[in-house]
Amino acid sequence: MKTTFFLYLSIHLLSGYFYQMPCEVDIPTSSDWSGKTINGSLNTYGQNPSITIEALVDDRIQVSDFSCGFLDAFGFGFDHPLELEIDCATNTVKPKSFISDFGECLVTEGYWNSAQKKLTIHWKIDFNSIDEISEFTFN
Repeated sequence: MKTTFFLYLSIHLLSGYFYQMPCEVDIPTSSDWSGKTINGSLNTYGQNPSITIEALVDDRIQVSDFSCGFLDAFGFGFDHPLELEIDCATNTVKPKSFISDFGECLVTEGYWNSAQKKLTIHWKIDFNSIDEISEFTFN
């Protein structure tokens, strides 16, 4: 009996180790967000009072303007959607790269603070020496 229980417990624990259950991100999805940039790269700060975050599948969300108005200061408008993948266990944003109007952009890190209702992402565009943090606040 003990051997059977131990075998069952070992298989159950190992299956959880090798197969991670999908989870849903606990981020409010609506158009009630605002955003701003923090670093002031190129002596510029972005601000966008109308950000939308929508749920996609599993642990993915889409932000309507990842630059929070930063790229608008250079004539590129506010329409810069970005799909992000969130690690539900740690509430961190997974790194990714993509092509923006300014060149290749790298999201290096980010996190969701559920107590403060803030999503923060750190992104860089090396070609133009842009190193910025976007902070999204649920209103």
